Amino acid sequence: MNHRTLWLVALGGLLTLLLAPVWILWCPGATPWRTHTYHTLLYDQIARRVTADAHSIDERLERLLDYVQMHMWPAADVAPYEGKPIDYLVRGIGWCDYQSKTYMRLLAACDIPARYAMLRDANGVSPHTIAEVHHLGRWGAVDVLFGIRFTDAQGQPLSFEALCKTPSLLDAQPMVAVLDRRLPDEAIQIRQVYGRVLTAGVPPRRSSPAIQRLTFFDRAVVLYRRWAGQRFLDWYQDRYFASLGLHPPSASAEALQLARHWHLAGRVLLARHTYQRCAQEAAEPSLRSEALFWLGVLQWELEGDAASAQRTFETLLAQDANSRWAPMAWYYLGRCEEDLGHSDRAQAWYAKAAVQGGIDAACRRDLFKDREPIGGFAAR
Repeated sequence: MNHRTLWLVALGGLLTLLLAPVWILWCPGATPWRTHTYHTLLYDQIARRVTADAHSIDERLERLLDYVQMHMWPAADVAPYEGKPIDYLVRGIGWCDYQSKTYMRLLAACDIPARYAMLRDANGVSPHTIAEVHHLGRWGAVDVLFGIRFTDAQGQPLSFEALCKTPSLLDAQPMVAVLDRRLPDEAIQIRQVYGRVLTAGVPPRRSSPAIQRLTFFDRAVVLYRRWAGQRFLDWYQDRYFASLGLHPPSASAEALQLARHWHLAGRVLLARHTYQRCAQEAAEPSLRSEALFWLGVLQWELEGDAASAQRTFETLLAQDANSRWAPMAWYYLGRCEEDLGHSDRAQAWYAKAAVQGGIDAACRRDLFKDREPIGGFAAR
């Protein structure tokens, strides 16, 4: 084999790798690779969008920490399940380990080395997982669950080992002081968890930095994204969804899904604002009705404002009396009237919900508690 043939073979192999993110869309049996490509694009899209106006690494760290905290929350009544960090991010539920893994993967998309560390007590049991970010020439501990970027007295990144040597630095963290004032139970939980591990003398079990796990294929995918911009992402997403027999959700549908996550997480202001925006701006009548329904549930269930909830449900019925949400709106109107002291009106709504909607008011079924979080892609 002469040199020319070798060059051609090498060039062909390089082109095959570079074009792999495109041709796997139509390659039989390549579904796992198509999914992996979409996940790589999704991480890159989220990281770029969240840090678009960040002017320093510190700002990127803060923006992505806020993003993970806002979009992944631990649900006490939902058991952990096996999956990848992206699955937890899409679902909106994640515990400390998956929050840390998601955070480090988003940082890898920004070329910032990060890893996760499973903290261990004296018995070798891990009660908590944190992230560690390499910044300013050192590894600094970041508690993604509680939103703490550990720093020393000079504001420099503080390693977990340094925190173990001086446990009093835990109380010196600004976020711990904030939690002491606003969420004292959570502050107590932090001290209990760290009390088990800081004096245990058992080193954490650490992963390799996420940036080292990026393959040539991953980097080729990101290059496509950066060369072609949003157009490539939209083009790939449409074809990826088509290969799965799905249709990309509209921007309003994504916003409504996100509002549902916030609703279930108890983030009332964010959920209410997004519901109101969807109810006004969504192009699809069904989405407007759904947004109004959940807005009314939020007002009644979490804000305790039966009068506002009543007006919201009445607006829903005025806009679309045949909506699939109408029967539950009748039921909740009964709950509102009952709270407002109008028992006769409440019974009338309950009767309508039972007879016309098939909803048994006697069971007091609360749809908010029965419903699980809605998953959805958020690439756009």
